[in-house]
Amino acid sequence: MKKMMFFIAIITILLTLSACADNKKAAEDKANQTEKESAAFLQTVSTSEFKQKMADKYTGFVYVGRPTCEDCQAFQPILKKELETRELKEPLAYYNTDKASKKSRDDMTTLLKKMNIESVPTMVYLKAGKVASTYEATDEPEKLTNWMNKVSKEVSE
Repeated sequence: MKKMMFFIAIITILLTLSACADNKKAAEDKANQTEKESAAFLQTVSTSEFKQKMADKYTGFVYVGRPTCEDCQAFQPILKKELETRELKEPLAYYNTDKASKKSRDDMTTLLKKMNIESVPTMVYLKAGKVASTYEATDEPEKLTNWMNKVSKEVSE
């Protein structure tokens, strides 16, 4: 009887480990797919490039996110569709926090704190290099549209 219980316990552990490995692989695949798709409409900027945009008094949108974030994965198609309706002349700047963290986590967190960004996905609107508005992304496309329209109007006035 003890051997049977031991055998069942081992099988249960192996099945659990196998399921965890499958989940990790699926998450990695989804992150890779998200990153690949983003290249078509987003221009990845490093921490130093983001800081340079601010120093150059850039006015425009920057998307802050990461491909390993499930909320970012859900938001990215919404963002893509919104950008297609706007017919931008150049790809939207994308601050990929996974890449930025690998290069220098301290620099990344300092920049995000300076902009009061506590989570991703977040859209940032810079006006003359300063954070004029931020939008913590949701899965509601109309909220993104309304926010982008509102901040764009404020700049054109």
